[in-house]
Amino acid sequence: MLDALLATWKPVSMIVLLAFAVATIFAIMGMSLFRGRFSLCSDPSVVYPMGRLECVGTYVNDQSVMMPSAWTTPEENFDSFTRAIIQCLTMNTMQWANLMRSSMDVTEPGKTTVTDNKVENVLFLAVYLIIGGLFVTNLFVRVHLNPSRDTLAISFKLNLQADLGVAFIIDGYATLRKADAKNLERIANYDVFLSLVRKSSPHRHHALPTNWLRVAIAKHVLPSRIFEYSVVACVFLNVFFIALYHPGKMSEEMENLFNLQNDIFFVLM
Repeated sequence: MLDALLATWKPVSMIVLLAFAVATIFAIMGMSLFRGRFSLCSDPSVVYPMGRLECVGTYVNDQSVMMPSAWTTPEENFDSFTRAIIQCLTMNTMQWANLMRSSMDVTEPGKTTVTDNKVENVLFLAVYLIIGGLFVTNLFVRVHLNPSRDTLAISFKLNLQADLGVAFIIDGYATLRKADAKNLERIANYDVFLSLVRKSSPHRHHALPTNWLRVAIAKHVLPSRIFEYSVVACVFLNVFFIALYHPGKMSEEMENLFNLQNDIFFVLM
């Protein structure tokens, strides 16, 4: 299951970036339309065109309790970029009723709201719901199956909250199955290529070394990790000395040291 989920990381990451890009665009547009316009006074006697300056003192609420007047901002607002992004992503989950109701009541910054003052603002949220809430979100739950060589694309419109993980797992298994089929085909083609090479190439038998020193080096020295690390270390050491070499700017002792390491490196190589 984990392999199936990891196999879907690339398409899923592209869709996530697309969702954030769309949300960012509409968040900036929402800030230009609604920033500072969702606030209202808790005192019902403060009506438009009154606003924040008149929202002072106290008032008596419906329970006949004296309350201080307060200029409040609902949780659903576009007063900052962070809040705007949150509102857009919240609308992706179809939680849009409160935000849409508040958008229709806006007036001016610093002024209290009026019921159904600008009903046309609903169009902005409706456009985002269509693009971000329906189109982009549906990309998450579109599963493409390829059970055979004949490609069969089946689209499942699943519930995002309940079946999103299942969709990713199914898509991941389909991706792994495609990768396995390609690997098997590649291996089969490689085997055919090797068989053709063996049939067409001349057969040459290399004689094994008979000298005891060459045999010992071939068996014990060349395959060892110590030999590999030693060769790499010598190469890096020689590169280090070459980087430090500056003709005409070094002492005689340093010149002799460089000549000595060059002779040692030449003998070893």
